Amino acid sequence: MSLLEMLVALAIAGLIGSVAYPRLERAGQIMALRQSADTLIHDLRLSRAAALRRGMAVSVLPAGGGRGYILPGGVVREMPDGVWLEPGAGGLRFFRDGTAAGDGFVIAIAGRRVGVLAEPGTGTIIRVEP
Repeated sequence: MSLLEMLVALAIAGLIGSVAYPRLERAGQIMALRQSADTLIHDLRLSRAAALRRGMAVSVLPAGGGRGYILPGGVVREMPDGVWLEPGAGGLRFFRDGTAAGDGFVIAIAGRRVGVLAEPGTGTIIRVEP
Protein backbone atom coordinates (compact mmCIF):
# COMPACT_ATOMS: atom_id res chain seq x y z
CA MET A 1 0.00 0.00 0.00
CA SER A 2 1.43 3.37 -0.99
CA LEU A 3 1.53 6.46 1.21
CA LEU A 4 -1.19 8.10 -0.89
CA GLU A 5 -3.51 5.11 -0.42
CA MET A 6 -2.93 5.21 3.34
CA LEU A 7 -3.70 8.95 3.46
CA VAL A 8 -6.91 8.46 1.48
CA ALA A 9 -7.95 5.59 3.78
CA LEU A 10 -7.15 7.71 6.84
CA ALA A 11 -9.16 10.65 5.45
CA ILE A 12 -12.16 8.40 4.79
CA ALA A 13 -11.93 6.94 8.30
CA GLY A 14 -11.78 10.46 9.74
CA LEU A 15 -14.82 11.51 7.74
CA ILE A 16 -16.81 8.49 8.91
CA GLY A 17 -15.75 9.15 12.49
CA SER A 18 -16.80 12.81 12.33
CA VAL A 19 -20.26 11.79 11.10
CA ALA A 20 -20.70 8.89 13.54
CA TYR A 21 -19.46 10.61 16.73
CA PRO A 22 -22.42 13.02 17.19
CA ARG A 23 -24.83 10.14 16.68
CA LEU A 24 -23.03 8.01 19.25
CA GLU A 25 -23.00 10.91 21.70
CA ARG A 26 -26.74 11.46 21.16
CA ALA A 27 -27.39 7.74 21.67
CA GLY A 28 -25.47 7.90 24.95
CA GLN A 29 -27.60 10.83 26.11
CA ILE A 30 -30.81 9.01 25.22
CA MET A 31 -29.62 5.95 27.15
CA ALA A 32 -28.80 8.10 30.20
CA LEU A 33 -32.25 9.71 30.03
CA ARG A 34 -34.04 6.37 29.77
CA GLN A 35 -31.97 4.83 32.55
CA SER A 36 -32.70 7.81 34.82
CA ALA A 37 -36.43 7.53 34.04
CA ASP A 38 -36.35 3.77 34.75
CA THR A 39 -34.62 4.36 38.10
CA LEU A 40 -37.15 7.04 39.06
CA ILE A 41 -40.07 4.79 38.07
CA HIS A 42 -38.60 1.96 40.16
CA ASP A 43 -38.15 4.29 43.16
CA LEU A 44 -41.71 5.59 42.80
CA ARG A 45 -43.11 2.05 42.71
CA LEU A 46 -41.15 1.19 45.84
CA SER A 47 -42.44 4.35 47.52
CA ARG A 48 -46.05 3.49 46.66
CA ALA A 49 -45.50 -0.02 48.04
CA ALA A 50 -44.08 1.51 51.24
CA ALA A 51 -47.20 3.67 51.63
CA LEU A 52 -49.42 0.59 51.25
CA ARG A 53 -47.28 -1.51 53.60
CA ARG A 54 -46.94 1.13 56.33
CA GLY A 55 -50.50 2.40 56.07
CA MET A 56 -49.34 6.00 55.86
CA ALA A 57 -48.62 8.59 53.17
CA VAL A 58 -45.10 8.92 51.75
CA SER A 59 -43.65 11.56 49.45
CA VAL A 60 -40.98 11.69 46.77
CA LEU A 61 -39.80 15.29 46.33
CA PRO A 62 -37.33 17.09 44.04
CA ALA A 63 -34.04 18.08 45.68
CA GLY A 64 -30.81 19.88 44.98
CA GLY A 65 -32.09 22.34 42.39
CA GLY A 66 -33.08 19.61 39.97
CA ARG A 67 -30.04 17.43 40.57
CA GLY A 68 -31.99 14.68 42.32
CA TYR A 69 -34.97 13.69 44.45
CA ILE A 70 -35.67 12.74 48.06
CA LEU A 71 -37.13 9.31 48.79
CA PRO A 72 -39.04 8.31 51.94
CA GLY A 73 -36.66 8.10 54.85
CA GLY A 74 -34.65 11.08 53.57
CA VAL A 75 -32.53 9.16 51.06
CA VAL A 76 -31.42 11.45 48.22
CA ARG A 77 -31.03 9.97 44.74
CA GLU A 78 -28.81 12.12 42.51
CA MET A 79 -29.25 12.31 38.76
CA PRO A 80 -26.29 11.35 36.52
CA ASP A 81 -24.14 14.11 35.03
CA GLY A 82 -25.98 16.05 32.36
CA VAL A 83 -29.41 14.77 33.43
CA TRP A 84 -31.66 16.99 35.54
CA LEU A 85 -35.19 17.38 36.83
CA GLU A 86 -36.93 20.34 35.24
CA PRO A 87 -38.01 23.12 37.60
CA GLY A 88 -41.62 23.25 38.72
CA ALA A 89 -42.02 19.58 39.52
CA GLY A 90 -43.65 19.27 42.92
CA GLY A 91 -43.01 15.56 43.26
CA LEU A 92 -45.51 12.86 44.16
CA ARG A 93 -47.28 11.77 47.32
CA PHE A 94 -48.61 8.23 47.72
CA PHE A 95 -51.38 7.55 50.23
CA ARG A 96 -52.03 4.46 52.33
CA ASP A 97 -54.72 3.24 49.91
CA GLY A 98 -52.31 3.36 46.94
CA THR A 99 -53.70 6.53 45.37
CA ALA A 100 -51.42 9.41 44.46
CA ALA A 101 -51.32 13.19 44.19
CA GLY A 102 -48.80 15.63 42.77
CA ASP A 103 -47.24 17.02 39.64
CA GLY A 104 -44.82 14.19 38.94
CA PHE A 105 -41.40 14.76 37.44
CA VAL A 106 -39.89 15.77 34.11
CA ILE A 107 -36.38 14.48 33.44
CA ALA A 108 -34.32 16.25 30.77
CA ILE A 109 -30.99 16.00 28.95
CA ALA A 110 -29.78 17.95 25.90
CA GLY A 111 -33.23 18.99 24.72
CA ARG A 112 -34.96 15.63 25.27
CA ARG A 113 -37.55 15.17 28.02
CA VAL A 114 -39.40 12.32 29.70
CA GLY A 115 -42.31 12.84 32.07
CA VAL A 116 -42.98 10.48 34.97
CA LEU A 117 -46.45 10.78 36.48
CA ALA A 118 -48.83 8.81 38.68
CA GLU A 119 -52.51 8.16 37.97
CA PRO A 120 -54.30 9.85 40.89
CA GLY A 121 -56.98 7.18 41.39
CA THR A 122 -54.74 4.13 41.18
CA GLY A 123 -51.19 5.35 41.84
CA THR A 124 -50.02 3.63 38.66
CA ILE A 125 -46.72 5.11 37.46
CA ILE A 126 -46.73 6.35 33.86
CA ARG A 127 -43.85 7.33 31.58
CA VAL A 128 -44.71 10.10 29.10
CA GLU A 129 -42.33 10.61 26.18
CA PRO A 130 -43.27 13.40 23.75
